[in-house]
Amino acid sequence: SAERVLRIENARETYARGVILTIDKAMTGNGMINHLREAMTPYVPGQCRVRIEYKGEHAKAVLNLGSEWQVRPSEDLIKKLSQVSEVRVVY
Repeated sequence: SAERVLRIENARETYARGVILTIDKAMTGNGMINHLREAMTPYVPGQCRVRIEYKGEHAKAVLNLGSEWQVRPSEDLIKKLSQVSEVRVVY
């Protein structure tokens, strides 16, 4: 069988199943939602689902974004999202 050599970015886009953004109270505000939208829009549509995990002082919430927000998990997108949240890519 033939072997496939993939660049890291291509491998991430091929095998990633999801992107998890962990946000705490300190990260909210100051246009964070607008930043997420602006960061993600160029990478939509994609194959990778996005989940936001919010951790507040007295509450936790998990938000699974709809299919219209599935992204291509490029290195550039991960860097942009890391500016306002903790980012994990799930394979």
